[in-house]
Amino acid sequence: MTEFAHVFTAAASASQERRAPVLPSGSPSEADAIIVLTGGIGRIEEAYKIRTNPQQPILISGFDEDYTCHVLKNLNAAKHKTILATAALTTVGNAMEIADWVRKNPTVKSATIVTSAEHMRRAKYEVLRYLPHDIEVDFRAVPNPAARKIDLATEFLKSVLARSEIFRSIYGLDRPVINLKPNPQQCIYKWQEPEELELAA
Repeated sequence: MTEFAHVFTAAASASQERRAPVLPSGSPSEADAIIVLTGGIGRIEEAYKIRTNPQQPILISGFDEDYTCHVLKNLNAAKHKTILATAALTTVGNAMEIADWVRKNPTVKSATIVTSAEHMRRAKYEVLRYLPHDIEVDFRAVPNPAARKIDLATEFLKSVLARSEIFRSIYGLDRPVINLKPNPQQCIYKWQEPEELELAA
């Protein structure tokens, strides 16, 4: 069987994947935690919008010192239980980082995952690939009116290729890639109450 045959055979079996609903943007979350995959406008804001419990932690996976800090400051995030996870550089990295944090926080039995609508297909596949199977998961798709057709096509192709074990092996998709650039402490120091912002272990 050729590599492309493997790709599309894997894609065709997607219907057998673990069930996890994708709910409309703005739907309140009753999960133990809300987790944001950063990289697009509106994702972090969505997490705070759907929060229903002041003790509900919000984990932000993927960290940009300028954009993330700017958004969090505008949201007054230091007043909430916000956790910055800074290692991920890719969607696979997000999934690994999320799974690691969940395993280290056994009180988290359910999670709402937030990302953009065009990123949802691939993000859902990667998160469910790594997340422990006893965790109940749902997703929120944040609309992105600025997404171009080429962006949508690229994301679709990435999501199909991600299902090919041969492709993953050749390109090392499951190899951790660590982000060494951001300094989350600089972000934390922009609030008056920095102790209320946490860093993922």
